[in-house]
Order: sequence, then structure tokens, then C-alpha cells
Amino acid sequence: MESFLKHQPKKVVKFISHTKHSISLLDSTTEKIMDLKKGDENYILRIIINGGGCQGFQYEFTSDKIENIGEKTRDIVLFDELNNNPLIVFDVFSEFYINGSKINYISNLLESGFRIEENPKAKSACGCKKSFASDEFYAEDEPEEAVRVD
Repeated sequence: MESFLKHQPKKVVKFISHTKHSISLLDSTTEKIMDLKKGDENYILRIIINGGGCQGFQYEFTSDKIENIGEKTRDIVLFDELNNNPLIVFDVFSEFYINGSKINYISNLLESGFRIEENPKAKSACGCKKSFASDEFYAEDEPEEAVRVD
């Protein structure tokens, strides 16, 4: 069962309003974030897409504080639909590359951590699923007008 989040364009904290995305969280992801928030109610999961990795782009998951949203980047915040808690933040560049993806939390003997799955922007991914290649590239301030490389 999946929990679906929607972006709510309310300016509770500093962030830019975007409504054209469809990112979903698996239940394990929501549960883990809520568990981390129990220790610090200002905790928020930040997703960053960086250049690098064996495929060209890599996913980075880091902890952040709600008060840091919008300090250095134009941020987008995803809220839990049920109780309106801010759960995940990412900048507009990262949103372009994860739009349409599912975010999962894995915990087993071999690994534990957050993972992007079913990323429609990824034309290929490495075996560990921490980096990906894309044939679309972000055009600053106009993510819906991506440049496609054939």
C-alpha cells in the first residue's frame, strides 16, 4: 500500500510553489520519516540530485531542518496529506529528475536507507540504484521544457 503526498502551495515556510509533480512514498518511507521526526520535530528529509556516480547523476538523501528550507535554494516541500506535516524537501533541479518517482525506505541485512524507485527520467541505473543516467536535461527555470538528447 502506498501513501501519496501532494504539494500544498501554502507558504508556511519559505518555498516555491510547484504543482506539476507526482512523487509517491511507500508506507515504509513515511513511517521512517515520522520515526525520525519523533526525535526532532524540525527534521525533514532532503533529496538532492548531484552530478556524479557511475551513471552521470546520483541521489543524495540528507537530514535537514525545516527552518533551512529556502535558505540557499528554491525549495519544494511535500506534506503528509493526513496531518499536514512537512516530510520531504528538494530543490527545483532535483524535482525535475525525480518527478514521477517512488521513494522507498529499505532495511535488510545488506542495506538500509532511502531509495528512488521507478524513476521515469532514468534511462539506466547502476546496480546499487544510487546513480542514474538520463537523456533529459534540466533547462533552468523551465523544467517542463527539457532538452532531449538522442
